[in-house]
Parts: sequence; C-alpha cells; structure tokens
Amino acid sequence: MKKQLFVSFFARKALTKKTGMVPIYCKVRYNDTTVQFYTQIDVLYINWDSKRTRVRGNSKKALNLELETIRVDIIDKYNALIKTNVIITAKTVLDFYKNNTLIMNSIINVFNQHN
Repeated sequence: MKKQLFVSFFARKALTKKTGMVPIYCKVRYNDTTVQFYTQIDVLYINWDSKRTRVRGNSKKALNLELETIRVDIIDKYNALIKTNVIITAKTVLDFYKNNTLIMNSIINVFNQHN
C-alpha cells in the first residue's frame, strides 16, 4: 500500500464571523486517517480561492506565505516521523507538529489502533 501525506486548507463558511471573516482550517490526511485544525488565520470569504486553497490577490501574499509555512512544517515533521519507529497516522503527524515531541505508542495503544 502506498503511503501518502496530503495537506490542504479550507475555509469554514459555516463559522463566518459578524465581520465577514471566515476561519481557515488545515486538513492533514495520511492513508485512511484525517485530522483538521484551525490555523489561526481568518480571511474574507470572497478573498478565498477554494480551488487553489489560497487567498486571492497580490496583497494577500503574507497570508499565503503563512499557509505555505504551515504546510512545509507539517511535511518536515512527517519526514522526521518516518525515520522513527512510530506508527504514523494523521493524528501522530499533527501532534508532532503542534507539540514538537513524540509520544511513543505503547503496545496496548498500537493494538487498539489496529482493532
């Protein structure tokens, strides 16, 4: 089975604030597992390009750079996890990205993940 990591961003239109800003979430997908988290970035919904998963316009380069930095950091953490002896899931990658520490799986946790 080919193992691939996908990192994408999306605007949560359902969570639109009174100011018209929508939160941008990051979705991390690895094999059959998916997690998502709030990036702490808000944009006007009309400025969000859902096909490119980026903010529209030249003046929005700083926000797009932040999103790209998040994506690259997650991929770097994933590459570091590959070198360890840890069972990799989307949650493992996200936990390592957020906490910068590895939580070693006990035998019971590994058993529970596979059953």
